[in-house]
Amino acid sequence: MILPANSDLLKVRHWTFAYDEESSPIIDHVSFGIAEQDAVLLLGPSGSGKSTLAYCMNGLYPEAVDGQASGTIQLQGREISSYSRSEISSRVGMVFQDPESQFCMVTVEDELAFGLENIAVPPAEMDARMERVLNWTGLTEYKKSRLHQLSGGMKQKLALACVLAMEPKLLILDEPTANLDPLSTREFVRLIDRLRKSRSLTLLIIEHKLDEWMAVANRALAIDRRGKLVYQGGVRDFFHRHEEWNREEGLWIPTAYTMGVDWRAKGIYAGSQNPLTEQDLLAGVQEPIRGLADLQAALRFPDSGCEGDLAASGSATTRSHSHREQLHTKPPVMTLNRLSYSRKDKPILQELSLEVYPGELLAIVGPNGAGKTTLSHALAGILSGPSEGEVRLYGRPLPTWSERELRRQVGLVFQNPEHQFVTASVYEEVALGLRIQGKPEREISERVEETLRVFRLAELAAENPFTLSQGQKRRLSVASMLADEQSLLVLDEPTFGQDAYTAGQLMSLLVQLKEGGKAVVMITHDMELVRQYADRVMVLIAGQLRFAGSPFQLWDSSSELLDEARLLPPMSVSVWKKLGENANPIDREGLPHVIAEH
Repeated sequence: MILPANSDLLKVRHWTFAYDEESSPIIDHVSFGIAEQDAVLLLGPSGSGKSTLAYCMNGLYPEAVDGQASGTIQLQGREISSYSRSEISSRVGMVFQDPESQFCMVTVEDELAFGLENIAVPPAEMDARMERVLNWTGLTEYKKSRLHQLSGGMKQKLALACVLAMEPKLLILDEPTANLDPLSTREFVRLIDRLRKSRSLTLLIIEHKLDEWMAVANRALAIDRRGKLVYQGGVRDFFHRHEEWNREEGLWIPTAYTMGVDWRAKGIYAGSQNPLTEQDLLAGVQEPIRGLADLQAALRFPDSGCEGDLAASGSATTRSHSHREQLHTKPPVMTLNRLSYSRKDKPILQELSLEVYPGELLAIVGPNGAGKTTLSHALAGILSGPSEGEVRLYGRPLPTWSERELRRQVGLVFQNPEHQFVTASVYEEVALGLRIQGKPEREISERVEETLRVFRLAELAAENPFTLSQGQKRRLSVASMLADEQSLLVLDEPTFGQDAYTAGQLMSLLVQLKEGGKAVVMITHDMELVRQYADRVMVLIAGQLRFAGSPFQLWDSSSELLDEARLLPPMSVSVWKKLGENANPIDREGLPHVIAEH
């Protein structure tokens, strides 16, 4: 069926969905259309039902969960319930929040072939499709690899490759870049945009962090915490008209937009519309820049939406350096001495030596597959298999600690939150560590209730952890560890899937922990979090430690290191550098080092 250009590919009318008859609707009387070749952002706070709505749009719900639904969803003019699964798969592709949930085979090649076989693609065409999508996603060399050997980011790319191989008309992306390093994120978004234009793809993008998508999306849909549609229309108009609602609901706002609003008030930005991209922002800066005073005012870092923005122009580097000097006068909580680890003769960690100090937040960054998650397991004492070198906790070799002692001192938030759930309710998951410590029941109750309130999980206290949304699961995994108050807390992508409010609450709690003398290690791809919160940052590439220093020293590193680590400076730093290039030589002498000539 050939549709006229820009006609509705998918229509949703008065759609309501609940998980059972007695519960409140997750999606409540939602109506909208998605036109062919649209690129639509589906926005809303964490837990608002965005993923649930996506599952309804690709025909998985209500059948897969025995849910209750009313209203209609039409794909190319037909009720979606009238399609067979193979018909839907060839028309609507979806990359899930948790890529592992859509895998069912052992190797990359078999996973790709499985979907193509289900829609009866001829063998001669199958190989060509597989080679094409592996090349697009940078996975060609991993064609024969087993899935369990892939990093989280590689699994995300494979999930996309499997969907693209089906050549769908509508591509639904649910937090598609959450596990990707910064450069891979940019490449992913640009790939999707190229495919949209060259293959007439229609996109529905569920995403919290918006900066890279602003140059792609042309429309926005927004739903609130009650599952009601509050907006449909242009992207720029949404942020202009609903800025206050965004902040109340705790949504992320594009960095360029936030900086543009601030700079317009200071008379620095003069664009006709508030910017959505870095290019928009730079284009609207009044020329010429009027000397050092105006430039320094322009380069004040914006508030990203997270509570507790610790960095400010000109003072962050000095404060961080002073803080590091003070930290290093104390004995480290944990020490790694020439730690090496291999898996099936493949080096994963190579002679790593580092210290983690009390009262610091240490960020670990690097490309997908660098060994960051393996390092987190080493720090938490759960690294399986033989290794070389030594790990010491408070000066004692890790093997000399009993499991009970170790768990009281070190907490780990896994990359996949489901890997750490062991109880049948949200309440008991948070209470478990406190019970192991022998805390009084009254104290347990008070601390659990306060923790659930802070993480917006109080209404879900009786729910099974495995029934939560991915964003809620992540909040629970972090909450259960924060309640235990260990001396060292290791977090693998802690803000994955979180809206601005919950990410801000989380980071504020981590700051409180480090200010209370705890050590926090955070593995992240979010360079804005690194800029705002990290005292030190370490770059891991191919299992080797390639950099250790302050965030600003990292941004000032050679472009070769940043490229190899697949890192991009946060937008605030990128703009800082680019505007600094326009300052005259005299002005440059007074600029912070990060934008001075090397």
